[in-house]
Amino acid sequence: MKAGREVDALVAEKVMGLKVIRRPWPDDPDWDEYFEVHPNGEIREHMNGDWVCVRQYSTSIEAAWEVMEKLRKDVAFTIHPENLFGGWLVYIDREIRVVSESAPHAICLAALKAVGAEP
Repeated sequence: MKAGREVDALVAEKVMGLKVIRRPWPDDPDWDEYFEVHPNGEIREHMNGDWVCVRQYSTSIEAAWEVMEKLRKDVAFTIHPENLFGGWLVYIDREIRVVSESAPHAICLAALKAVGAEP
């Protein structure tokens, strides 16, 4: 599965434990976005009234690092450049191995495998 909003939503739900809802973007009905949801079912809002979008876990290293930090509490997680084929290599407990072109995407795919939610 390629990096993008579907992977982000899956990571938000399955790894980060957030509730997520998919809605059309208000200005473009042909484009969907994923939003965080409160336990009461309402879409979370910023103080200014904007909805809270699911973080871009699969494309932002800052957001992916949060995924890695969450998993590190329970598993051994390592990441390093993969020199033979290019890209990034992620190991979790030496049982899960993922290679991807970008570090955030590799982290997300490995995290999904670790929780049994492979895309």
